[in-house]
Amino acid sequence: MSRALVNRFDKIVFEDLSIKNMVKNHHFAKSIHDVAWGQLIQMAKSKAEEAGKYVELVNPYNTSQKCSSCGNIVKKSLAVRVHRCQECGLELDRDVNAAINILDLCTVGTTDRACGVTDVGLGFEAGSHPF
Repeated sequence: MSRALVNRFDKIVFEDLSIKNMVKNHHFAKSIHDVAWGQLIQMAKSKAEEAGKYVELVNPYNTSQKCSSCGNIVKKSLAVRVHRCQECGLELDRDVNAAINILDLCTVGTTDRACGVTDVGLGFEAGSHPF
């Protein structure tokens, strides 16, 4: 996966999650260990450096709660999978909303932000999503 990411993108952005704290939750621990998030990030960093590309970690604070359209904070539990903003009416998948916010936090090469291409891997251009 890290090789595929580095081959496709000039810039890769991950949330700087506290994996150590996340695995303390017994509901998520096995899944988190199974996908080896920390290892993926380290391997991507190493391969990106060798290829002259970038991996950036951004603060995960409110990335899934903040409305990517208007900035309003929309509190929701992990069980709620759709972001619905009462302020501006934006409604989209919670993870897509978070991905847009994560890209907005990106600081490396902000002129061509979305991981070295203009899309966020979801079929639309960063900053001009059709929502």
